[in-house]
Amino acid sequence: MNLHTDVNLLEIAALTEGKNGADLKSICTEAGMFAIREDRDVVTHTDFLRAIQKMSAEFNKHHLGTSFGAMFA
Repeated sequence: MNLHTDVNLLEIAALTEGKNGADLKSICTEAGMFAIREDRDVVTHTDFLRAIQKMSAEFNKHHLGTSFGAMFA
């Protein structure tokens, strides 16, 4: 899979600040899946933006009920 020339990696880096390696891998994988679903062999900037939005929504959904500092037995 290749990157389209419209991909702005500086913007992607700014939008994903604070994410860990696993999060970044998921975003890249999801961006690639968007391209594959549209039968393309290049990933566009829009694919990355959609992937970041989707991964952020899933992160918020899974961590909505957690509270930092709480102890679990």
